Amino acid sequence: MSVYQRIRPLQRDLRQQLQEMWQKVRDQGTHLESRLTHIEHEYLNPWVEGLLARWVDPRRAQQQQLGRSLPMTEVSPETRMVNRGLYISSASLGVAAVGQLLAPPLQLLSLPGLLYGTWHLSQSAYTKLVKEKTLHVDLLLTVVNLAYIGGGYWVLGNLTITSFYFSSKLLMMIRNQLRHDLANAIMQPMQPVWVIVDGQEIQRSLEDLQPGDLVLVHAGETTPVDGIIHSGVATVDEQMLTGEAVLVEKGVGDRLYTSTLLVAGKVVVSVVESGSATIVARIQEVMDRTVDLRSGRQLQMQQLTNDLVAPTLGLSAVTLSLLGLDAAAAMVNNHPYRQLNNFAALGIMNGFSAAAGQRILIKDGRSLELLLDIDTLIFDKTGTLTLSEPQLEAIQCVDDMSSTELLAYAAAAEQYQRHPIARAIMAAAHSLGIVVVPIDEATFKVGFGLIVQVGAHTIHVGSARFMTGSEIVLPPELVELQATSQQQGKLCVWVARDGLVIGVLILKAPLRPETRAIIEELRRNTKIRTVLLVSGDQPTPTQQAALAVGADGFYAEILPVGKAELIARLQAEGRKVCFIGDGINDAIALKQANVSVSMVGSTQTAIDTAHIVLMEEGLERLPLLFKLAQSVADTQRMMMIPVLGTSVVGVIGIFAWGWGLTISTLLDQAGMIGGTIVLLRQRIRSQRQLQGSISATPA
Repeated sequence: MSVYQRIRPLQRDLRQQLQEMWQKVRDQGTHLESRLTHIEHEYLNPWVEGLLARWVDPRRAQQQQLGRSLPMTEVSPETRMVNRGLYISSASLGVAAVGQLLAPPLQLLSLPGLLYGTWHLSQSAYTKLVKEKTLHVDLLLTVVNLAYIGGGYWVLGNLTITSFYFSSKLLMMIRNQLRHDLANAIMQPMQPVWVIVDGQEIQRSLEDLQPGDLVLVHAGETTPVDGIIHSGVATVDEQMLTGEAVLVEKGVGDRLYTSTLLVAGKVVVSVVESGSATIVARIQEVMDRTVDLRSGRQLQMQQLTNDLVAPTLGLSAVTLSLLGLDAAAAMVNNHPYRQLNNFAALGIMNGFSAAAGQRILIKDGRSLELLLDIDTLIFDKTGTLTLSEPQLEAIQCVDDMSSTELLAYAAAAEQYQRHPIARAIMAAAHSLGIVVVPIDEATFKVGFGLIVQVGAHTIHVGSARFMTGSEIVLPPELVELQATSQQQGKLCVWVARDGLVIGVLILKAPLRPETRAIIEELRRNTKIRTVLLVSGDQPTPTQQAALAVGADGFYAEILPVGKAELIARLQAEGRKVCFIGDGINDAIALKQANVSVSMVGSTQTAIDTAHIVLMEEGLERLPLLFKLAQSVADTQRMMMIPVLGTSVVGVIGIFAWGWGLTISTLLDQAGMIGGTIVLLRQRIRSQRQLQGSISATPA
């Protein structure tokens, strides 16, 4: 037997043993990965999230007030990478620090952690440089880390890596918290839905819906679920979903999507997905309409960080040729990347926290910056400048129609509506013990009125213009009554049966008493110079309201699209517009404005679309919002002094006194301490303001 023949079985055995060993290593690696993931998920992630969330505790309290918190979603690969990098670098920093104090050779044990962070930074820098053709701050971090490794600066190197991952974690938290706050705001006034069970209409919570449930949707309602039309025919406005102002006729078998508006008809929708899945889809759709539209605009600090990369590399090259490698590495380290990234994140969090303490939910951080340039303030009148719940003051009937029967017809038409006028009519009907009968079909015209079928009768409920547009003749005596009522700031809701007017309901919605003082304060303390009122009401009450609150002008009988067109015209003139509204017909204007504000108690669509939500009914928090925006801007400017100041001192020290990487790192820490002091001052000031506002609140 040849040598080769004798060796061959040994080779096979050795190969098999090596494969088995490699498989065991892989299994052990998989097991270790699983254990590490479990430890991260169960212990480390909650601890870090809880520690950092202390900056935003008031926002969490607001989320509880707004509604149920969403279940935690699966951790994304990006989040997992940042979390793991933070844990490894922190542990590596600890090892390096202990080695520095007790036994310097032990510092070598921190090398794997330092290499781990440097590798990820170099990958990111390579992607930015080669594929995206941009100089990113990760390139500087990679250069500095290589200098740390080459020079044996184990503590400083691990400190840099830990700071990088900490900064990334903070910025990631900002993005996630914006989305979570928006999600909770969307869920806040989630109205119950009407479900058909055994032939009966009952109300059920949206999240309790299951596939196959039959949901009843009436004209004037926003579709609460994704589903297939089981019965009925409807005209659907899908503008909030598609962006196109096109009405679509839909019938049995057609798909109906969440957040679309039924303009006419009534349908029963078979739910396709569970309620929780519908909520998640709705949240994503609304975020695409709001926050994501602004996601391309980088925060000012992040932009400055990247803009300074090229000058820093240029100075470093000059320093290398003149003073050597250590000085060149120190020059790169003078770039204020850690401070700017960390403090930009913490500064915004401070602003969010202060706003939450003042009962203001900010859904988009850029709104704080945009508020500083607002010069035109536009209020929607009804529901925004008026108290949220008008009251039925009088009923005027025609011929032998009784007031109870007239109110019953109006209540039947309005029973599925959510706006303040509908609530006032329903409250009056319930107070008189009127039984509200179901309606067979309905047509809804935004800003005009309703057409419903009650038994054998066709009922019109809405404005005088709505009646005229429906070719219904208005009795002269009621026209005169409406003119008198409008002069007194009252609202007339007309009711017609089978093409004939049967009477009007007269409602009164008083103006919010605080409005005039608020407007005067805003004029004194902000750039706002023009205040306007817009309303679908007649000119007389709108003008009276404008005079009462001290507005500069008004626009009456304006349609929802007209509000957005007005804002667009003002923006074309160079104005920066803040729009404040609360109704479903304000959604287009809220989206068009530079900054939009709504308040708790508004319609779901208004809260979905607005950039900022006042957490109390009323406008008392509006001046605080503008003060907060100015305070955040002042803090950001103050923060630049220690951050950029230490960098400038470092550059001077390198050329004047030959400073190296060690002193540069100490200056870097001094800048971090200075920026922290500025942020703490802002936080303490915000807490004092909050305590002052609490003390000033009547018991």
